[in-house]
Amino acid sequence: MEPSSGCPLVEDSFTRFSSQSNIYGLAALPGAARGGGRGQEGPCGAGLGPEGGPGGEAAEVPKGVPEGAPCLSSGQEGAPRAGGAGGDGPGGLLAATLKGKVIYFRYQDLRQKLRPVARELQFTYIPVDAEIVSIDTFNKSPPKRGLVVGITFIKDSRDKASPFLNIYCDYEPGSEYNLDSIALSCLNLELQFTPFQLYHAEVQVAGQPETVFLLSGNDPAIHLYKENEELHQFEEQPVEDLFPELKDLPSNVLWLDVFNIPDSGRRITAFGCQSGYIRLAHVNPASREVLQSWNVLQDGPISKVLVFALAAPCCPDELVETTATHGTAGSCNQSYSILVTSTIELSVVYRNVLQNGLGDQLVLPSSDQYDSVICALVTDVDFDREPEILLGTYGQELLCYKYFLPEGEFRLLWQRAFPSPLLSMEYVDLTCDGLCELAVVCLKGLHILQAFEKREEVGNREEDKGKSAKQHEGVGGKKLGGLAMEGRGPGKAVSIGKSARSGCKAKLNSCQKLSACTTRRIESEKARKRAGEIFAGDSRSSSRLVGQQMLCASLARVSPTLLGEILLTPKCSWICNPKGLTPK
Repeated sequence: MEPSSGCPLVEDSFTRFSSQSNIYGLAALPGAARGGGRGQEGPCGAGLGPEGGPGGEAAEVPKGVPEGAPCLSSGQEGAPRAGGAGGDGPGGLLAATLKGKVIYFRYQDLRQKLRPVARELQFTYIPVDAEIVSIDTFNKSPPKRGLVVGITFIKDSRDKASPFLNIYCDYEPGSEYNLDSIALSCLNLELQFTPFQLYHAEVQVAGQPETVFLLSGNDPAIHLYKENEELHQFEEQPVEDLFPELKDLPSNVLWLDVFNIPDSGRRITAFGCQSGYIRLAHVNPASREVLQSWNVLQDGPISKVLVFALAAPCCPDELVETTATHGTAGSCNQSYSILVTSTIELSVVYRNVLQNGLGDQLVLPSSDQYDSVICALVTDVDFDREPEILLGTYGQELLCYKYFLPEGEFRLLWQRAFPSPLLSMEYVDLTCDGLCELAVVCLKGLHILQAFEKREEVGNREEDKGKSAKQHEGVGGKKLGGLAMEGRGPGKAVSIGKSARSGCKAKLNSCQKLSACTTRRIESEKARKRAGEIFAGDSRSSSRLVGQQMLCASLARVSPTLLGEILLTPKCSWICNPKGLTPK
């Protein structure tokens, strides 16, 4: 199956590792927003917060930090970033290699230029001959504060291999998010099993939110580690006390995913095993009751399972205009699906699992043509508020799939080749400009990919300051779902997504024309031409005026120079004093 379009991402930087990593060797640090698309974001499609929970609200700017100041730290490393959309935390990535090295990667403002920086973090109690298996990070649930880092490794002894779990957390006030201090504060736990995936999930304990570690092993079992705040340490507790769906496992769990359904008080838990066994459970955490449970057996080990929201189609007369261009459609009901990737078989999506269980299967075509699928992501990479599925293969290919309606099928949208096999991926905002970067760990190192238009502005980063999305009031008192961003956010430099007046004819032609420019720089010739088209013409209807006024507001924030040039043209001089207009 041939892809329908080219890859919109280009490489911005590459960091070579001294030794190879593995499938559990990449973790996004809290402090930078994650990409949306899995169905846990806010109502406007805002990106996920650092823990994959509801996001979309801008973090409060600390006192003493001017509004609009860049959120990338230029001083002490590990300090919380001001005004970031991801909450407290240093931001960036932690990448672990098999030879016991942990690399801290981030973008840093150096001499007014944004540059990628990578350095090794010296985590204590990791022997030189140790092999790191997995790494994970999370922020403590409020009202607690602090960053927690977990690392599993195997110490190569002469007589036997000794597995360990190290949990790093600094309880000293002022050092809760300082990575160098955290790396020195270690709780060392010897394990009686070989560790696999290290995962974290938020649960309710005595009416308070609590984030815990879940570690799968070859016992086979999943082990739960919860913080004892009085003793300032983490302790293992029976997993069935908080996760009854994770007991009595038939095989070694290779990947676990816990999805908290927004505004429901319930969760969906899915895991895939080395034997090919897959279990899906619908759980009421308050009563510790498993409401529904399904399982299926596939051929070969399961490399990844991910739960995500997939829109259920409306009736045909309610499909939105984007169906013809992007293959997406509006949704009447929110349904939840599960992505399952296998090392042998085709990758599949089970649709609407809460109603159909594991009975409605969709195949991702050609997903078995590039060797085993090792890693996967479900996120929105083209800013249309619909999820795309990214698959990373051992055959050195990155595959992107999109769900098309009304056909109800997934198609290969684009693919991209890499110089070595893909092991792990994260989609996070590393530059803190409102647009996420795709981080891909391959055998040889870490690749950072950006949107093509965003990459064009690398030379002018020192002049570009990103801004958070804002809601603006439109004519008639309705909220305008547009986004006005500066500089480094060319992917949505000017975006007007909703009509400010539903009664206007053709739903504001000017807004629709402007939406076509959302992935282009406003300074480019094509965007300049489109902006001129919106203001041109002799029609002075109220609908056109509304669109022009909205564009004026956006251009005033993005490019005042361009706005001035357009308003000085003879055909547009009447916009500043639009009297005597006759609405259509």
